Amino acid sequence: MSDAHVISAEFPAEGILNFARESSFDLVALAGTGRSAMSGLLLGSNARTVVRDADRPVLLVPTHSRVEPGAAIAKLRSAAVSSVA
Repeated sequence: MSDAHVISAEFPAEGILNFARESSFDLVALAGTGRSAMSGLLLGSNARTVVRDADRPVLLVPTHSRVEPGAAIAKLRSAAVSSVA
């Protein structure tokens, strides 16, 4: 099951952070693009801003890992359930 939401904000990082706060998310998961001026870095400017300003944990998944979003979410859910048990 997945939900899609359109986030509108002047700056993408601001929209992501506001949506996470308003929705009371426990975790923010982002794919790092590395499209910044320093292309050797994992983080693009939006991901870097979210990591810096988030008031909750942020999970970064490198885009070169080729992990499908659904598979990553399923692994996270499985890990969360097994750590509670």
